[in-house]
Amino acid sequence: MDLSVIVPVYHGRKYITNLLTMLNRNIVNAEEYSIEVILVNDSPDESIDDLVTIQDNNIHVINNTTNLGIQGARIRGIQEARGEYILMLDQDDKITENTIQTQLSKIGDADAILANGYSEDSDNNKIPLYKNEKQKNLANNFKYYLYYGNMVASPGVVIIKKNKIPKIWLDNILENNGADDWLLWAAYIKEGCNFALNSDYVYTHKNVETNFSNDEDRMLTSSMEALEILRKYITNKEYIIHKRRLDMRRRILNKPSSKWLEYLKNIDVAIYLCFYKII
Repeated sequence: MDLSVIVPVYHGRKYITNLLTMLNRNIVNAEEYSIEVILVNDSPDESIDDLVTIQDNNIHVINNTTNLGIQGARIRGIQEARGEYILMLDQDDKITENTIQTQLSKIGDADAILANGYSEDSDNNKIPLYKNEKQKNLANNFKYYLYYGNMVASPGVVIIKKNKIPKIWLDNILENNGADDWLLWAAYIKEGCNFALNSDYVYTHKNVETNFSNDEDRMLTSSMEALEILRKYITNKEYIIHKRRLDMRRRILNKPSSKWLEYLKNIDVAIYLCFYKII
């Protein structure tokens, strides 16, 4: 099996039909590869089995008896996956009908491949996830995971070898959702792996309205948990850099007017942020 597509589903019956149509088109357009789809139903109170027809013999449903959260559901799917490569999608993600074909055809001998995509607002305006290849290539620079944050805009723009998914990520499910992506990709780069780069736009993330303050507060809590998990795999200097970055974000969240003062107090962080924005 060449590829396993892992999709956690949580109260997502309304997404299943479009999701399977999208993936079946990808499978047809990548006929030279063997592909399976694993839907991990993470809502024990809701069945999705009836939405997968008998003709979908390359689609499997795993029904969790307890809610595991998105990271736990992804890991459950990966444990059952037979593919050499893994693609992790969310239930409401959109990919082009040639996403799988272009990603697998360009990955070569790399351990993972990173493509581009769009962020789409409520008015259907699209903004590139990476404005150029130089910016995207910084996903291969571990320092940016410390000074900036998660350099992979979404797992949906990555295909990765199953045996290169870091053990630290598989063995440590965050209690606070949000920063598991940072932990996954920071650990992947820290282990000496790199992304091949695909210039194609293969993915669209639909932004939804959220309470920014509450969302950022939860993310910072999750990020601190992820950093503590990674701590024994990085140097103390690296730990302090990212903790300082998270503390800086927390202070700005609590007092937005302190933003420029925080940048002046953390000039090294500001330099990395500015360089990423201007290249």
